[in-house]
Amino acid sequence: MARARAKVHHKRASMTIPLAVVLGFYPLANQGLSGFQAGGMRGAAKQMTLALTGFNADDSKFYFEWLKAGLVPILAGAGVHWAANKFGINRALARSGIPLLRI
Repeated sequence: MARARAKVHHKRASMTIPLAVVLGFYPLANQGLSGFQAGGMRGAAKQMTLALTGFNADDSKFYFEWLKAGLVPILAGAGVHWAANKFGINRALARSGIPLLRI
């Protein structure tokens, strides 16, 4: 007697946008835009580097306040996305038929 074979389920490939992570990049983009308006590409690069690292090369000091405008929101967004996956919120959004967006 032959064994019963399990059905193979294929997941349809789809692109999703993690909303919390994307929103975490908004303050960094805002810093880059204000730096670009003030000093062109060099100003934008300086503002974004300062927001991501907190280190100001001009006076060789670390400023935690600058991290609040760059790295901290990105990490918070990644944490919210991780928690949404952990609690099944993203799976519920997918099952309800909401296209493209995940938390």
